[in-house]
Amino acid sequence: ARNYSRRAVLLRVMRYIRPHLPALLLSLLMTLVSVALTLYIPILVGRAVDCIVAPGQVDFAALRDTLFTMAVGILVTAGAQWAQSILNNRVTYASVRDIRRDAFSHIQKLPLKYLDSHPHGDLLSRVVSDVDTFADGLLMGFTQLFTGVITILGTLVIMLRLNPWITAIVVVLMFLKGYLVLTYKKWYCTLFGFTAYLAYGSFLLCVLKFGNPFYMTAPAIDGTIFTAWVIAPIYLAVYALIIFTVE
Repeated sequence: ARNYSRRAVLLRVMRYIRPHLPALLLSLLMTLVSVALTLYIPILVGRAVDCIVAPGQVDFAALRDTLFTMAVGILVTAGAQWAQSILNNRVTYASVRDIRRDAFSHIQKLPLKYLDSHPHGDLLSRVVSDVDTFADGLLMGFTQLFTGVITILGTLVIMLRLNPWITAIVVVLMFLKGYLVLTYKKWYCTLFGFTAYLAYGSFLLCVLKFGNPFYMTAPAIDGTIFTAWVIAPIYLAVYALIIFTVE
């Protein structure tokens, strides 16, 4: 068996996907529509809640328009996700059909010596089981990769428009999370957790104007100064002291 590099394998896969590129691009467009509406609907929910101030103080006209927009958005999202699923399945299984066709054509050209010296089950496994596994991976990649990447990018764009500084903190934390092994024996585990806690709480408190999220401003004990901002460094100091003493 030949050993192909990742680039060579990717080029061979792209050769089978290329004939179905229009359907793949349309699937990507459906993904963009689905993710954009998925991120926009929570904003509409917030606007609908703002229309209800108190008993007897409800802006029914604005609430009706917002709910109608939400209903249309949900229907369009469902349609886009359905179309994305159909297109991804079509691209995946059409590519798999072409792979099996070429594999069968190649087997017919092999010399009898090769067929006699190799188990028939191995050939069947390559054409049937291995191609099925490839199809599952390809379908999962189309479905999850596109959606995941576009969702992350869309979320970052929205956060950047709201507050670039807190967005930068979140990006740095996510970057560190990919390189740090977060176990309870590592001193930076709790530091990472508290930083994420305070960053997200600050985003809710300062940007989205939530009232005291995560009890960040109210003291844990009434009449004291022990808010989350005070407790966090004290806890970190004690935690670090215990870890370094034990190790």
